[in-house]
Order: sequence, then C-alpha cells, then structure tokens
Amino acid sequence: MLLCLMLPLAFTSCGGDDDDNEPKSGSIVGSWYTSIYGYGEATVTFGKDGKFTATYTEEGEIYHDRGTYKYNAPLLIITTTWSDLEEDNDDLPFTQTLQAYIDGDELMIVDDDYYQIYKRKK
Repeated sequence: MLLCLMLPLAFTSCGGDDDDNEPKSGSIVGSWYTSIYGYGEATVTFGKDGKFTATYTEEGEIYHDRGTYKYNAPLLIITTTWSDLEEDNDDLPFTQTLQAYIDGDELMIVDDDYYQIYKRKK
C-alpha cells in the first residue's frame, strides 16, 4: 500500500513545457526526476497554476498521472484526478498530504517513514 501512495508522486512532464514552469530558487515549480529503487524512473512537473503532470516507468511500462497540488512548505497536498494505473478512475480523486523539503536542486518528499529524493531537471 505504501508503494501505491508514493507512485502518484512519480510525475513527469510530457514535452511542451513553457516558460511558466521555469524554476525559481526554493520553489517547487518546475520539473523533478528520480530513480525509484527497483521499480523505474519518475519525473514530475509542478506548474505555477497548481497543477501537476507525471510520467514514470516501471519494468518497461510507462504510466501517467495528473492532478492538482498545494505547497505551503513543508506541506505538499497532492490530489490525483487521473491516472493510467486506475482502470476506470473510480477511486479518484485521491488526495495525499505529504512533507516536501527543497534544498537547492533537490526535493525530498516524505510520507511517514518513507522518503524519495528528486533532482531538479534543467
């Protein structure tokens, strides 16, 4: 179950990012990537408009998520409104309250005792 809670965090941008997503120091806005140990890779893009998009790979399969977020350091509230993982999306929207810490080009997202570190995409 914990993996299911963290998978929606593995988000990516699907090309065509515009200048509105240009990163600012200490801002979560922009694109972030990580390796999910033993599962694959993930990229998430947080837009200025409070929306996120995500793409991640798991054992050669590609998945996409999208939804909304609110970030008031250190709280990150993510609501997934659409996901490839949900066959009919009946369980959505799904909201998670997490902690997120930014240190330069690193973003650490914490869910209880589990954490994942993302690097800012340039």
